[in-house]
Amino acid sequence: MLHALNMNIDAERQRQLFASVDTDGSGTVDWPEFYSMLQQVEIEDQDVDSHEGTPGRQFSPELALVRTINTLKQLPMEDEEPEVRASDLRRELAMVGVTKANIKSLKTPAWFQNMLFTSQTFPPALVNAVMKPVKQFVRARLFTMFDKDENRSLDLEEFTEVMKALGLGRTDKEAEMLLQEVDIDGNGTIELVEFLDLLELIDSEMSDEDRILCCVRAFDDKAQGFLTLADLGKAFARMGHHLTPQEVREFMSAADTDGDGNVTYSEFARLVQHAEQMTTTNTAVREGSWR
Repeated sequence: MLHALNMNIDAERQRQLFASVDTDGSGTVDWPEFYSMLQQVEIEDQDVDSHEGTPGRQFSPELALVRTINTLKQLPMEDEEPEVRASDLRRELAMVGVTKANIKSLKTPAWFQNMLFTSQTFPPALVNAVMKPVKQFVRARLFTMFDKDENRSLDLEEFTEVMKALGLGRTDKEAEMLLQEVDIDGNGTIELVEFLDLLELIDSEMSDEDRILCCVRAFDDKAQGFLTLADLGKAFARMGHHLTPQEVREFMSAADTDGDGNVTYSEFARLVQHAEQMTTTNTAVREGSWR
């Protein structure tokens, strides 16, 4: 499988990788373990070759995403109950500005784009499985976006900015404490592997509403703590819900109970949950169905 993905790794390294990810000792590699192995190989490719003294290939979140989801599509999967919706995937990708208008720039396969933006049905197991590589893509892309000096690590200032961009609402002090917890080598920075592990841990402790709240905090560019009517349509669009102006006004009317013209984070989270019950074809909203 690794050779099919153009990952030319010698037999000894393959054995080492297999042993490192076969955490349950079953002698086989399941999907989560296989994904961990792919991620490890992709990241290793960016390291400096100690023998040649030349930089390795720059890690590409986009390439890692395409490779991984294409691999997933080829793997046999058992029947599963749906746990992930297309709207969940769109919401994740919106965190780094990926929408229907620019998804092609990622060079993802057509079937993946159809999964996100059409009513075409896919096996629930496949939809469930692509969530992890999508999340890892978003996190890795944010890492590279905020690694301003391109030294493949984040210092405290860069780390604080990326945590705010993720909507995790960390103060400077909280960000510093987090960095110290995960800075295993004590060099005052966080590398990509450490960063991905940290966000995986944070995500495992979050509810669906927490994830929506993170998104809306990330979209509140002015850090006002609320969204105006003008902001609301943009926020919905960034999360993959392209509503008509009338639909946006109806949502605002339902949520803005005190009539101040603003929607709080928690109110917006509720609206998103209702919007995700709508079809991707902008089915008209009937007020009584989502109040």
